[in-house]
Amino acid sequence: MPFVSPFSKITCPFCFRQFHLREAPTRVISASGETQPDNNVANFLGIPAPEMAPVEDAPDGLWSGFTHRFFIPVNRETGSVIRRRICPYCHMALPTATANGQMTSQIIAIVGSRSSGKSNYFGVLLEMLEGRYADEVGFAIWGQETFSVQELARVTS
Repeated sequence: MPFVSPFSKITCPFCFRQFHLREAPTRVISASGETQPDNNVANFLGIPAPEMAPVEDAPDGLWSGFTHRFFIPVNRETGSVIRRRICPYCHMALPTATANGQMTSQIIAIVGSRSSGKSNYFGVLLEMLEGRYADEVGFAIWGQETFSVQELARVTS
């Protein structure tokens, strides 16, 4: 069972709001297929409320809040995650490594006019960071999961 730091504060990669992982609700992943409309996702994406798996709010009590900070629910028989942490504001599913407290998201904004070389700059920046400086500074660049609005499901980027 993965452990999560109780003091982890993260930024949602979708709505860019900061919150502590202990405040993050979970979305149940079940084979029963129970769904309910999610108005937070609808408001964030500007679409009609999609039918999604139910959301369980983060616990309020001292002991249950303490355990929610550390443990990520895993099915003991299959070893698969039975709940996914979601952003408390937009209800979008957090990337697995972020939800587990294993890494933080760093947001980089690149602004410029059309055909000014933003994509080229960003590609060279990532190549230099990963190839030249990663070993010296001690960091890694990982591919993250994202969310497909058309499929209303997580996809690997």
